[in-house]
Amino acid sequence: MNEGRERESRARQTARLGTRERAPIAGKAPIALSEPPALCRYLPDISSTSINTKPPAENAIVFPVAYFLMKRKTEEAYWRILVYVRQLITWDITTVITDYEIALINSMRAIFPNARLQG
Repeated sequence: MNEGRERESRARQTARLGTRERAPIAGKAPIALSEPPALCRYLPDISSTSINTKPPAENAIVFPVAYFLMKRKTEEAYWRILVYVRQLITWDITTVITDYEIALINSMRAIFPNARLQG
């Protein structure tokens, strides 16, 4: 009976988190999401206006890529979301502008190792 409950619990977790891949980054097995968790769905009502007085490069285009509402600001939480974002985008990211959240910066470096981080 316990085995059935464990299997059901794993099925719920897989449905919530997506599929798992085993490719260690910084000692952890990354989780690749086949679809976003319920809290990571696109929110069309959230918008942003950015005023960039100092763009990264002349004629550069700067725009927000994604918004996520998070319960935790841990490195693992950021890492899971960024793995999902990485699967969605098809272009090379050259520069990422963030706040000074250490967990976010560490996760960005792991997922986008060639991008220049500003923030």
